[in-house]
Amino acid sequence: MNESNTVQQLSQALNQLLDAYEKLQEKNKKLTEDNDNLENQIKKLESEKSDLEKEVDNLSHTTSKQTNEMDTMLTKIESILSVSSVKLDEEESSRNDAINSTDSNTDENKDISISIKPKTSPSESSSSGLDLGRMQSLLNGLNN
Repeated sequence: MNESNTVQQLSQALNQLLDAYEKLQEKNKKLTEDNDNLENQIKKLESEKSDLEKEVDNLSHTTSKQTNEMDTMLTKIESILSVSSVKLDEEESSRNDAINSTDSNTDENKDISISIKPKTSPSESSSSGLDLGRMQSLLNGLNN
């Protein structure tokens, strides 16, 4: 009888071990599936991160390029305006000299003062295509 009890106990123990093994296999299968899902999510997130980094790089490059272009344009405008203002200063100085050298006759002074008004000939404005007065006011607005 002892032997049959021992065999029966061993049989029960073996059945318990088999049940535990099956449960562990099921848990292992679920963990493997979860692990695979998490790895897929990680790959997807890494791909999205890479795409976003590329987009940020493109935007950064575009921004720096536009900044450089605007700086170049502003530099050109400033140089044009400084040349124009020097020319206007020279013209005004020569006109003032002309006024000072004329007689003190009021009729003549009126004629001269009328000719002192700054004028822009159509050929100057159309040849350069720039309205220097507007450019100056724009630059003044940017400086403020």
